[in-house]
Amino acid sequence: MPKKRKKPAPFRSSGSHFTATGIAPAPVPVLSIFPWTFRTKCLILLLAGFLLYGNSLFNKYVDDDSIAIERNDFVKQGFSGIGKILTSDAYTSFYNQMHANSRAQYSGGRYRPLSYICFAITEQLFGDSPFILHLINVLAFILCLIIILYFLTFYLLRQVQGGADMAFMAAFLFAIHPIHTEVVANIKSLDEILSLILILSTFIFGLSYLEKKKIKFLFLGLASLLLALLAKEYAITLIVLLPLLFYLHGGKKPFEALSSSLPYYGVFAVYLAMRIHAVGIPHSMPATDALIDPFLYASKAQKLATECWALGRYMVFLFFPYPLSCDYSYSQITYRSFGDLSVLLSIALYGGIIFWSFRLFIKKSVLAFPVLFFLACIALVSNFVIELGAVLGERLLFHASLGFVVILSYYVIGLLKNIPLQKKSTALKACLSLLLLLCASEVIPRNAQWKDDDTLFLHDVYVCPNSSLLNNNVGWIYLMKYESHVAKPAEAMPYIDSARKYLFRAIRLKENYVAAYLNLTCVYYHLGNPDSAAFCLDSVRVMYPMHPSIKNISRLIAMQYLDKFN
Repeated sequence: MPKKRKKPAPFRSSGSHFTATGIAPAPVPVLSIFPWTFRTKCLILLLAGFLLYGNSLFNKYVDDDSIAIERNDFVKQGFSGIGKILTSDAYTSFYNQMHANSRAQYSGGRYRPLSYICFAITEQLFGDSPFILHLINVLAFILCLIIILYFLTFYLLRQVQGGADMAFMAAFLFAIHPIHTEVVANIKSLDEILSLILILSTFIFGLSYLEKKKIKFLFLGLASLLLALLAKEYAITLIVLLPLLFYLHGGKKPFEALSSSLPYYGVFAVYLAMRIHAVGIPHSMPATDALIDPFLYASKAQKLATECWALGRYMVFLFFPYPLSCDYSYSQITYRSFGDLSVLLSIALYGGIIFWSFRLFIKKSVLAFPVLFFLACIALVSNFVIELGAVLGERLLFHASLGFVVILSYYVIGLLKNIPLQKKSTALKACLSLLLLLCASEVIPRNAQWKDDDTLFLHDVYVCPNSSLLNNNVGWIYLMKYESHVAKPAEAMPYIDSARKYLFRAIRLKENYVAAYLNLTCVYYHLGNPDSAAFCLDSVRVMYPMHPSIKNISRLIAMQYLDKFN
């Protein structure tokens, strides 16, 4: 009589599963779409990171890097400047140079000392080196990818069939998404990368402490949270996200999840004390400059409608990140109304996501936390909670995009579950490879556009032609080109004409634009027109009487008058 054949073992998810006593390791899956070890997956992410962002290593300082690093007196002091960095607004050094009050600028101030401390340490050890700083950004991004993979594989998706595949796909999509070019290619945006690394570290150590009850994990979690808060304000969302995580993935009941979060709330209190000491009590933003308050001229209804529109634009960026720009400031984005279809669609979309998140939460679905994480991060950059001083920014999607790629990977893997393993493995690997090439075709050239101010602004002014900031910056670039060719008038004149054109446009877009008037003053000075130069400088004097450049430029104009009359 033939022996009965044993039934094949059912597919088991990777990571861990809940038992009566808590969280226990689960068997590693026998079958997988991506049948590689964790180390191999990390190596793939490392290679993808260097493939996409390797060419950014040779870029220079660009955009706000000048304020954060080049012109930051505290950073330039190296180790000795760290104390000042910890007790000052991020822009204090710049505002001091401009004779401005740092506490009268952005609403609530900007307290993000961790990345500035990193810049100061780099300055002390390596001197003024954009290459080293760009290398740190790329390495930090790769570390972020590995931590994402670790968190998703061994914590968030460990109970899901195919969870290891979803985790790798999500980390890979995060690695190649073109929306992240600004964060990696712009040195100043190290704060975004550090923030996400430390938020995920807080999640990992928090869940590890619940599972293993080792006090070292609690201290590591508390330290990670404090550093995350010092990196950037995103970690404020953990006030809500930590108890949600402990409830959904830590095997805790609602009250237990909340009580387990109490030690972390002590860290929030410490951070708040440090922040108030550095930047003062949060204050309302003074409505004086549309580049600081982009809703300066909007009604309350227009402001709210435009904020809703921006949320919809963020969703478009997640699916179709093209074209990209370093700036979406005042006048590029027109104020919206609730009669705009795009605004109504955005409201309907996010209303649906919020309703969906409630249903997922009630069911304790594995998708609940990624959706809630996405909503928490997107809410923080929506201007609903905190006035950002910007309507839109690609870097502001860095955190929220993690929730997006997890949700996307979950559904893609889920839709393929009935397809034979070999076929779906081959098809998915081919699709991801093609997607890598497609994203590389956008990311690598975009990194090259972030080479320096000239390259970036001259390109992006065509993407966002109504940005007053970009028009002024391009006018300044052409002014500098004129000054470098002034010995050859035939070559120099086209530059001064272009400078005047862009500066006129900047002033048309923003009438009280101090920087544009100041640059236009220089244009007229070079053209030998002291009357027009004096008129522009008088406009600067009315709008910004303490501007540090007024005295020197006034002297030059006076000398030009004397030469003219002599």
